[in-house]
Amino acid sequence: MTNPETCMKHHATNANVATEDFMFEAIPESLLSPTLSVVVKIGIIGDKSTEQITSLLESIPMALTQDELVKDMRFDSRVWVKRAVEALASSGIITCDDADTLVNGELLVLALSNYHKIRQGSGTYK
Repeated sequence: MTNPETCMKHHATNANVATEDFMFEAIPESLLSPTLSVVVKIGIIGDKSTEQITSLLESIPMALTQDELVKDMRFDSRVWVKRAVEALASSGIITCDDADTLVNGELLVLALSNYHKIRQGSGTYK
């Protein structure tokens, strides 16, 4: 993206609330959007293209493994973000030794600090 106020948002979205099915979505997003709870730059794509990053992230399964069923109990966007960080690290795109601590620690604190304002449509990302 050439506009410094726009990013490519890669995420797992709850496409069907009734069935709780998630799907991958990659869309340009304004950094000024009132629905963003947290924006974090975790790396530089270097010689990779946005399409290559999107392809990597799109391949992440949207269901829990047996091991995750014991710990997480249900699939949600944090499970997907953890997998995304692990996939990016495994591919050498970023360096992260502990995706679980990053996602369920630092990133969760940042997102929760703005949650109520986001729900009301008056928040800005941190």
